[in-house]
Amino acid sequence: MTKAEQIKYNDLKAKYETEKNKNKQLQEELDEKKKQLGKEIKNANDKIDRIYSDFLNSQKNEKELKNKKKQYEKEIKELKAKLSELENALLDEKSKLMKNSENSSKPSSTEPYKVTNNRTKSGKNKGGQKGREGKTLNKEENVDEIKDIFGSKNCSCV
Repeated sequence: MTKAEQIKYNDLKAKYETEKNKNKQLQEELDEKKKQLGKEIKNANDKIDRIYSDFLNSQKNEKELKNKKKQYEKEIKELKAKLSELENALLDEKSKLMKNSENSSKPSSTEPYKVTNNRTKSGKNKGGQKGREGKTLNKEENVDEIKDIFGSKNCSCV
């Protein structure tokens, strides 16, 4: 090999080594990027799995909520019917209470006895007042006849 060929060979060999080193460096960078992208893809897949799991749970919860809503609507409907029934019963009872002998065929004897007292109190004590002359029945000295009003005392009921 001639000297010129030797120089050319050495130049090509140096270029080859430089390119080989560049390729090695690029391959290392590429491997590092692959690792990084692999981690990012794994994280993205984990996130997708969590989101999907949350989605499935939300669908399950949505079904449960729909069932609860139906149950509550049914209870509300039943309670409204009961309330309406009780309101009607209350109106019936009120109308019965409001009836008296003046506005219905109810006899006046069924009305409660009401006494209105229009007198005003005088402030004096009840009964005879002090200084009043009393009047009592006097015993009679000459009795014509005595009657036994209690009957005989040998009755079995005494």
